[in-house]
Amino acid sequence: AVAGRMLKPLQYINAAVRGATHGDLGQRIGLTGPRDEISELATNFDTMLEQLERSFAASKRFASNASHELSTPLATSRAMLDVAIARHDDPEFTKVLHRLRIMNERSIEITRALLELARVDSTPTPTEPIDLAATAAEVARACAAEAAAHGIKVELSLEPAAMAGDPV
Repeated sequence: AVAGRMLKPLQYINAAVRGATHGDLGQRIGLTGPRDEISELATNFDTMLEQLERSFAASKRFASNASHELSTPLATSRAMLDVAIARHDDPEFTKVLHRLRIMNERSIEITRALLELARVDSTPTPTEPIDLAATAAEVARACAAEAAAHGIKVELSLEPAAMAGDPV
């Protein structure tokens, strides 16, 4: 009974650790009582959670701000490239413009991913089965023209590699 009473604060700490593991950084142990090793551990854990929470919030703000700041110039560049592609007949010049347009689209997708990252709550996102081999093949297909233009031949030897994750 005495040991159970002495170790009761560890149950609070354990519950907080489980919550933090699942993304709940807003909780605190807030252990009161005599100043001993267990209460010091609880205080240090609370301090760590506060710092992690501030750090994640700052990262989300940065990702959100960066993606918003990049969105307008990238959209403007896309429009300018579309106009240039429509107006030029020189095949070599048009080829370069198309490659620039592809790079611009990749940048827009990265910006969208940053914005999505900024919107993600600290709770885990639902997962679904993903085949990493299919993802790798998709990336290789997307880069095939650029690789070929540089004389690079990409050969894949993939086997299904399933995992649970967020496809985005």
